[in-house]
Amino acid sequence: ISKNVGVHTVVMSDGTDTPGGAKKIAPKRPANLSAQFTPEQVAKLTDPELAYLLASPNLDPAGMKTVVEEAGKRTSVDFSEYLFVLSGDPDYKVRIAVLKVLSSNPKYLTGNGLKVIKARIKDKEFLVRGYSAKVLAVSGDASVLPDLEAQLKVEDHEKIRALLQESIDKIRSRK
Repeated sequence: ISKNVGVHTVVMSDGTDTPGGAKKIAPKRPANLSAQFTPEQVAKLTDPELAYLLASPNLDPAGMKTVVEEAGKRTSVDFSEYLFVLSGDPDYKVRIAVLKVLSSNPKYLTGNGLKVIKARIKDKEFLVRGYSAKVLAVSGDASVLPDLEAQLKVEDHEKIRALLQESIDKIRSRK
């Protein structure tokens, strides 16, 4: 996954298709949206307009968080490429919002979605690492155990160490 300045570009490493067979859309600039918008206004946007905002490098973190949350509510459209890029957003609140969206839909807990979530286990922000550990436990995918165990060995935050161990135990109990 890569991000170009001003435009989000995603490179899927394993050729995984659209999660859950949802349709992909082309972004379209919203016609009547002020710089300061509410969640209610975002909810009224069309899917292409929402995609445009997801790809926008000009939104402040609070605005992007609102847009990400709305994208998570829509299941007929595939916003995964936008979400995967935003999982590396500079603002930790946006990264957590993306993880919440990814965890709320089983279609994102496999393939590239799981890769994105695993990458956040090494995030510089302890809250993102902790949330990532919880999401990986929800996935139940045993392939994430080496990542969780490796992070547990180097994790210096006591509460995150506990979450990592809890996630490891939860996945192992499912085997």
